[in-house]
Amino acid sequence: MRKLAGFLFFLSSLHASGQALDSLNRTSQAMEDSLVNIYYSSQQETLSSLYNGRQFYGYPATIQDHAFYLSKNWLTGSVYYDGFWYRNVQIMYDIYQDEVTVKHPNGVAVVLFGERVNEFSFQGQTFVYLKENNGIKKGFYQRLTQGRAIVYAKRIKLLEEKIDGMAVERKFLSRNVFLFIKRTGITRLKN
Repeated sequence: MRKLAGFLFFLSSLHASGQALDSLNRTSQAMEDSLVNIYYSSQQETLSSLYNGRQFYGYPATIQDHAFYLSKNWLTGSVYYDGFWYRNVQIMYDIYQDEVTVKHPNGVAVVLFGERVNEFSFQGQTFVYLKENNGIKKGFYQRLTQGRAIVYAKRIKLLEEKIDGMAVERKFLSRNVFLFIKRTGITRLKN
């Protein structure tokens, strides 16, 4: 009789612990869902800090060529802005103004604050923000190599204006400056 009572007590404790475990799993699942919701809601707040800047209105259509690196169309890339990475962002790099423009989800083009952008990349190309140092002008430089010597390219567009009779012709011209940075110093090459 004692053995039977002990066995029944043992079975009832297993059933009770099974209920506690099930309720623990539901609590754990609810907590996990809650953490995921907190993460995504914080991401939305973080995303809103990316779209913080002035609106970009573009350039007159009468100017020949365009002011952007690679394309005047939006390219998908990543931006390291104010200490956070933002992935799959629509980007245009305006090399005439040396500014990064992103496309807000509502379609508005927003120019980011330059010194807050540490790095951005698109089409397999990476640009970093360099501060003024040893004669290097502050701005965005394309990092071409990395290692003992780092090679950067400064992409530049100039606006050329010519008067032809009564008309003014305006067009963007491209220039590049290459920097080789090694432990012994900086070498500049222009084209």
